[in-house]
Amino acid sequence: MNLPIYQIINVRSAQVDDVMAILHDDMNLRRPVALNAKHLDLDQQRDVIGLVTNWFSEGRSSARFPYPVFIIADLSEAVGHIPVVDSVQALPKFFQQKEAQTNVKESQIIDRSHLLQQEIRNTDPTLAEAVLGKYALNHKKLWFLIQEASFYEELLARLKKQKV
Repeated sequence: MNLPIYQIINVRSAQVDDVMAILHDDMNLRRPVALNAKHLDLDQQRDVIGLVTNWFSEGRSSARFPYPVFIIADLSEAVGHIPVVDSVQALPKFFQQKEAQTNVKESQIIDRSHLLQQEIRNTDPTLAEAVLGKYALNHKKLWFLIQEASFYEELLARLKKQKV
């Protein structure tokens, strides 16, 4: 069982056949994927981002779960819906681990995770995106409320200090 560390896939060219040969339904089922198109020129990078975005938007699978898909290119993120970074070092550090031998407890957790990934694969990606979006929105609201409460507590402390 593989640890969930990045699988870096180099895109050979912006040809439809080359890009489609890389994409398959369970490409991000066991580990996060980074498609490296940095060695291509800017027009080809734009084409690759468009092809990958279209492939995921057709509903075959989700680019966000069970593991995320990233594109390494020189273009900005505004080109498509899939996150674009400019280097391997710019990828989120959560999945940047050294591959190592797992102990028994870690292996059991990874096996359980594999079973949950199979359940995720059987769900509707658009429905799951909506549920995750709602969940994230609630967390953002909570964060803003905590920031506001912290501001008021600091303001109250200042007022009490000036009063004394």
